[in-house]
Amino acid sequence: MLPESLHTHTIISDGAQTPREAFDYAEKLGIGTVAFTEHDVVWDDESLAYLESRRDSKTKWVLGVEITCTLPKDITSQKSAHIHLVGLFVNHRDPVLLDYCKRAQHSRLTRMRNAVKEFTDIGFKMSEEEILEIAGPGSVGKPHIVKALLSHPENEALLEEWRQNMEHDAQNKPALKEAYDRMMAIGPKQYPYGIFLSSGAYRPIRMGGLDLPDLDEAVALIRGAGGIASLAHYFTLKESVSLDIFEKFFTEKRIDGAEIIYGINYHDTPYEKEMQEDQKRLTQMIEEHGGLATGGSDAHSAEDMKKFVDEKWFSKKTIGLTEKIIASGRVNTKWSSY
Repeated sequence: MLPESLHTHTIISDGAQTPREAFDYAEKLGIGTVAFTEHDVVWDDESLAYLESRRDSKTKWVLGVEITCTLPKDITSQKSAHIHLVGLFVNHRDPVLLDYCKRAQHSRLTRMRNAVKEFTDIGFKMSEEEILEIAGPGSVGKPHIVKALLSHPENEALLEEWRQNMEHDAQNKPALKEAYDRMMAIGPKQYPYGIFLSSGAYRPIRMGGLDLPDLDEAVALIRGAGGIASLAHYFTLKESVSLDIFEKFFTEKRIDGAEIIYGINYHDTPYEKEMQEDQKRLTQMIEEHGGLATGGSDAHSAEDMKKFVDEKWFSKKTIGLTEKIIASGRVNTKWSSY
């Protein structure tokens, strides 16, 4: 059996910017299943027709979506947090989901334009046009902004200057020091996030807020489109939301599953053990409450996808995930090539 990526975005480099090209690339790499879980995007008729034409391919596809949401209204004791939910086996022609995605994409364009103004005001070079070109038919988001920023050599010196400022200021601020250490553990590609674009960024870029649903509303969107809703990469929000809260959601059947395989970029860092402990507890919750286990590459680029395949110690953990989800009887395989 082959590794499965049940959490991947459109590939935004190496010329692959459409579901067709991303699927073809996954097939070339020998991936068994690829799920398209772009942020707030459902694919156009041409892309869906191509995927339909590839139903007999050895590489299988699953239609999905990723929705960013907030904590439900009955949870008031936690810090503000943006929760990412991956929807799998989703009908991309569900009218309610289509309407939501249309509104969300308008909001994302506004945020991107605000970010470009903020970055250029402090001296970085980038443009709206190049970010839209990088994003292609997918959802405009932070990875596209970062790719545009890093594509200009003249931005390197200014980014390093901000990194040094963050390092200096973190010396006497424990919370900032922890954020800095996490950023450094991943490496230079994380600098734009840690300095400017994460929830605890050193110098936050004021992009403006998305009009986010809460978790119950997001789950309803996914289930209404025939899918299952799974918590993505818990490690990125553990400072804001305890695992006890998610156990409550599992107990009350307010969420269907969780990723138990994620975080390839934290391998061989001081945070790997902590992340593995979280994954172990999530696995226990799923087993105890009848949830579904998911996972994958969370690939935003061709480089990410290839790394997923090459790092066999990681990718082999995903083998058989889709079979188990289908065997649960809780999904409609119509929205896949199974």
